[in-house]
Amino acid sequence: MSSRVLLASASPRRHTILRQLSIPFEVSVADISEEVPEGEPPSDTVRRLATEKVEAVQSREEAAHYEYILGADTVVVLEETVMGKPESRETAATYLRALSGRTHQVHTAIALYVRSRACYDIAESITAVHMAAISGEELAWYLDTQEWRGVAGGYRIQGRGQLFIEGVTGSPSNVIGLPIRPLYSILTRNRYRFDYAR
Repeated sequence: MSSRVLLASASPRRHTILRQLSIPFEVSVADISEEVPEGEPPSDTVRRLATEKVEAVQSREEAAHYEYILGADTVVVLEETVMGKPESRETAATYLRALSGRTHQVHTAIALYVRSRACYDIAESITAVHMAAISGEELAWYLDTQEWRGVAGGYRIQGRGQLFIEGVTGSPSNVIGLPIRPLYSILTRNRYRFDYAR
């Protein structure tokens, strides 16, 4: 069975983090609905979606060759409002206006399926992000960059979006979409063998 991880995510940010950690992986993109039912708590949302992504690829023929299947999901939460990936420029603008000058939370859940034990393990990370006030001119410029596409809350902390970030409490990699310490912990406690010589 392959020592590589099968990643149920098309996210380039998650791919980059796995490469930085020298974790060999292949990608099998999960095609699921990421709609959030009204009133669902953020922790429930990210845990459910991360697990559903793994379940979506678990039964595929190529998945049978992998001991570990990994999925993750990230949402931005402002007070009780859950912000996923904006589907339009208008939604991204609405999100960013709401986040401007305020502190919000980023929730990410990691779901790991371990084939030899036929079990799931889930870890969650929460990071507080304080965003500076964004002017109308800055907002229009940022929306023009297209960075809002495909990211929870409509901004990328590892891109131009960091121009608006005044402070982060917790894991910065969590805001990118894959918290490194929880990832390491969930893999090691499930006997994944890191090649420290890489």
